[in-house]
Amino acid sequence: MAKEKTSKNSDVRSDTANKAVVAGKPGFARRQTMVYTVMMALLGSVAYGWFFLFPALALGSVYIIVDSILTSPDYLVIGIASLSTLLGGFMSYRVFCVKVPMPMGVKIDKENAGRIFALVAQLKENYPGLKIDNIIVTDRYEIQIIKTPLWGYPVWSRNTLSIGLPLMLGLPLDHFKVLLMRKMAQFSRKHNLLTNWLYCLRQIMEDYHQALVRNPQLDSQFLAMFFQLYLPVFDGLGVYALQLDELSGDRSALDHINDQDIVLALEMEYLVGRFLDTHYWPKVRQVVEQNPKMSPFGCSRLLPTLESNLPKVNLKSWLMEVHKMSLLAYEKMPNLRQRLDVLGHDKTTPIKLVKGSAAVPLLGDAFYRMLKVVDMFWSKNTADAWRKAANTRRNELAIIQKLERKSAQSRLSIKELMQWRNLQRKYAKQPVALPLYRFLLGKLPKTA
Repeated sequence: MAKEKTSKNSDVRSDTANKAVVAGKPGFARRQTMVYTVMMALLGSVAYGWFFLFPALALGSVYIIVDSILTSPDYLVIGIASLSTLLGGFMSYRVFCVKVPMPMGVKIDKENAGRIFALVAQLKENYPGLKIDNIIVTDRYEIQIIKTPLWGYPVWSRNTLSIGLPLMLGLPLDHFKVLLMRKMAQFSRKHNLLTNWLYCLRQIMEDYHQALVRNPQLDSQFLAMFFQLYLPVFDGLGVYALQLDELSGDRSALDHINDQDIVLALEMEYLVGRFLDTHYWPKVRQVVEQNPKMSPFGCSRLLPTLESNLPKVNLKSWLMEVHKMSLLAYEKMPNLRQRLDVLGHDKTTPIKLVKGSAAVPLLGDAFYRMLKVVDMFWSKNTADAWRKAANTRRNELAIIQKLERKSAQSRLSIKELMQWRNLQRKYAKQPVALPLYRFLLGKLPKTA
């Protein structure tokens, strides 16, 4: 993907360098982007302060003990400081022992899929400071770089390139290369050091929280309480910062990719993703729910389905709908219109479907084995969750019918009424307040 040095690229970079990103939440964060980002960096430093609170407590207590002994010994102060030292030391050790699990996925190596490693090595030449330690394939529609701390303290991390097999199956090789380089540009930290730090910090905090919650020990639950309170605050205030980092990755990719290539790749990513969300996965879920004992298929039928059905979809109308998207969307992932706007394009580009999938040349001989392994992984997670949800729905709808039949013969208890109300609220399309009022009224004595 050699970059074409066109005048349009120069105009796009000069324009975006002189103004804040126009997409994002209206108000203070949008008007004062730099001030907002610095404020979010201060909020992010609170999380790091929590990690290093207990080492600071232990060291500070040791200093108080030494100072008290060398000046005028105060045994009460020394005793309290000694307890603080023990507490701080113990909690520091417990934080150090927290094991954040590696991202879930099918790990690949050079022997099985050497072409992916060769492609990553080739693209990394444009970003010499970026380090990729592992490459995994998942059942999600994504290309992501995930940082995993080596120890309990988030100082040194391993970078895992997570490639979604549905994305690799749905995109031609050229578009896949563009999106992969765009993600590397986002994490190169050449143009977006502060926002990328916040982006990675959000993912690390969530991983810590999940690791601590799974540990039943009291100290782990105590540490998890901080993230349980902190993450909603960070999410409420920091979604715009995460969006800024995604948009900055789009702009950073202009250093090595032509803007038109980026636009076409982003449009293809949007169209395939929308097809999967609206056509493919709903039908797969229907099959899984209606045939619980059937061996499910996730990615194995995705490629032939795309090749046969995607050309039948009115993709032109989907691209026309992009112009109706809001430039003020306040979500972690910016919409396609925001991303095109940042690249200097106010209109979508007509796209021509190309047969072929990036997965076939990149995976080579391991293609069919990877399909099978990822489908097994998908079956144990997504398909099982769909089955459980469908079974729960069937059982709860049966309870609703049972309670309604019982209400026709006798009076329901308060517990049964509340159960009926909660289930009706969950499944009924109309508001429950009026039906519940009529239901209760019918159960009251006529003299009430």
